[in-house]
Amino acid sequence: MREISVMFVMLAMLAMASSAANARDHQQFGTSKKTSTSTTAVPTNAKPRPPRICADFNSRTNCRGTPYRVVIRGVTLRRHRGIDFRAPTGTPVIASGYGTVRSAEPTSYGDGLVSVSTNITAYHRLYGNTWTKIEYAHIVPAVRVGDAVEPGDVIGYIDSKRTRCSSFSHVHLQLMIRGMGENAIDPNDFWADGPGQVTCYQSGVEIPRDKLVAPLRCN
Repeated sequence: MREISVMFVMLAMLAMASSAANARDHQQFGTSKKTSTSTTAVPTNAKPRPPRICADFNSRTNCRGTPYRVVIRGVTLRRHRGIDFRAPTGTPVIASGYGTVRSAEPTSYGDGLVSVSTNITAYHRLYGNTWTKIEYAHIVPAVRVGDAVEPGDVIGYIDSKRTRCSSFSHVHLQLMIRGMGENAIDPNDFWADGPGQVTCYQSGVEIPRDKLVAPLRCN
């Protein structure tokens, strides 16, 4: 009987020592499966891919890749005054910023144009900090003069007509000081994600009232 009692005591001591060792290992090395899984989780907030630019601001070539040459009121332009986003005919065009529709009409070139006053101010050497206007060209308008728009609102659809600028279907985004084409400024300076970072519109993501998103929905 004495030998059996001694054996039980020894087994109990071994069990206690093993439990204490496991506790130390867990504390020191973190053997929890939950911790291991969380460190390898795949992020779910990856941003969508911005739409394709085929002719950027100040580009010397158009969407075809040939020299840019447009004659407006007798003046030949050899640099692009806006940003061209290429997409198939009928693609919805969305408002890039907050504002009020100032015009929505066909142009003398056979395609459509929507212009929107914005909450963006820009500096002009004659007027100081002053108002700006966005133009969306080569589209079929889906808004009327006086409509209030905000990022994500559909304002038109890419037109099927060939334009004087390119045989590729696209929307032309132009930002102008005081609505004057000769005072066109670079939209790349006003993207919501920062200068030069074309920003995708995402439902539920607030856009500052003085910033822009791309005029096409992202993939």
